[in-house]
Amino acid sequence: MDNIVGAYVHMDEKTPHVHIAWTPVVTKPNGKPSFSYKSMMTRGKYRALHKELAKRVEGKLGYPVEIELSEDRQKEKVLSSVPQDKLDAARAAIEAEYVQPALDKRDEIEAECARAAERLESLQEEARLVEEEIEGLDLRGEEIKSRIGRIEEERRGVEEEADREGRAARERAEKLERKLEE
Repeated sequence: MDNIVGAYVHMDEKTPHVHIAWTPVVTKPNGKPSFSYKSMMTRGKYRALHKELAKRVEGKLGYPVEIELSEDRQKEKVLSSVPQDKLDAARAAIEAEYVQPALDKRDEIEAECARAAERLESLQEEARLVEEEIEGLDLRGEEIKSRIGRIEEERRGVEEEADREGRAARERAEKLERKLEE
């Protein structure tokens, strides 16, 4: 623990991960501290370090952790070598060139959809009113047809009566002519 300088959580890759900074300081037989990677970390110890660390962390956390990156994941690690200000600048450029225009387009489309929904609602209401008007006109048409039927019957009755009265008038006229002749 005395050799750990710090730990940094990185969020610049798909999976958050920790970098642990430590110093290979050992105490020499004379009691003085000294940097000595070889005496602190033998080749065999280094090879076993990640596996042993993975087992201990898994034991503490209760789920498996990846200490060394697989070949596929090592490719992701390239981002961690890019300075934060450059990452921020790249993110800002991407945001300005792609994200913000996409958000603006989304807002424009949502506004257009809202207008279209209002127009649709208005057209549906107009269609409902037209349907009611058509129903009213259909009823009125039926009433008019019925009235025309009654008028036609009345006309036929009037024509028949006129024919009868016409025949009766001709007969009277003929009688009067005969009387005049006599």
